[in-house]
Amino acid sequence: MDSFKAWIARVERIEESALEKIYGQIPPELYGCDADALEKMLEHLLRWSKLVRELLVSAWKSSAQTFPNWK
Repeated sequence: MDSFKAWIARVERIEESALEKIYGQIPPELYGCDADALEKMLEHLLRWSKLVRELLVSAWKSSAQTFPNWK
């Protein structure tokens, strides 16, 4: 987990205002002019940013061996 600490901290600090700023800068052609879909995706990103630490620990403890070289 030490390898991920800095990255996790950055992801956990993502604020809604930062995503709103990004939202306003994305050209409509890139998301097919479907503002609802883009908004939903950004909401998911914000929600997942709060879960990233928990998800990494779950992956590490999983029997699926997501990260086979992770010790």
